[in-house]
Amino acid sequence: MKKDQQYIEHEINAPVSSSQSFDEPKSAHSTPVTEKYVKKRKAKAEKQTNDEHKTGTLLNI
Repeated sequence: MKKDQQYIEHEINAPVSSSQSFDEPKSAHSTPVTEKYVKKRKAKAEKQTNDEHKTGTLLNI
């Protein structure tokens, strides 16, 4: 195996049709979609906690 082939074998490239650019992160963290989801879940959890404190019981939602 030639030296330059060793490095090419381990290189990872996205397909040309991929909408993800080379320098874009490869995870869903900190995208507008996940931020909206986290805010929604946090609001639901806070509401449930407040309701539990008011009634003194655990709610199963």
